[in-house]
Amino acid sequence: MSMGLQDVMRKMDGLSRELQSTKQDLSREIKQMQTAVDSNGQKLENLAGEIKNLDTRVTKNETEISSQKQVLLMAKKKLTYMEDYS
Repeated sequence: MSMGLQDVMRKMDGLSRELQSTKQDLSREIKQMQTAVDSNGQKLENLAGEIKNLDTRVTKNETEISSQKQVLLMAKKKLTYMEDYS
């Protein structure tokens, strides 16, 4: 009877070690995943910053284009006026 109890105790010790090993493996994997998530979060923040900068540049370019259109319209009006009165 005591032999059966010793077998059970050995089996429990083995399972306990296996469980501890599995917990350590899972802990390592979770840390790796968290590192990857943090890294991806930083990359997303960087991309958001780049998008904001590009949006600002587009807005500046649109403003410049609008300004140049106004200059061209004024020049066109001036040319039309000069052609009409020359």
